[in-house]
Amino acid sequence: MQEEGVRHVVVASAGSDLIAGSISELDLLRAVIEGETEGMASDVMTLEAPPTVSAREPLATAVQRMVDDRVEFFVVVDGSPSRPVGLLSHAELRAFLARR
Repeated sequence: MQEEGVRHVVVASAGSDLIAGSISELDLLRAVIEGETEGMASDVMTLEAPPTVSAREPLATAVQRMVDDRVEFFVVVDGSPSRPVGLLSHAELRAFLARR
């Protein structure tokens, strides 16, 4: 996460690309404080599925949901069944707006 400059990662179920949970900077900090630095991703991840947004949803709608629901990021999903294809966070939105 540090090398890539990301604050969240999505964890897939073993042997598939279905979402099992996510790991945030806060999850990692908690693990370090509790001395759990040698475990697996599943040991520190948040088991609650992260919020998702369809790849086909208009950006303005996604941003409004982000504000209304007070979420830091969405997992962007596509297909049937839904599969993760990316993340949409405040940082990605800032970068997108800076390029415009």
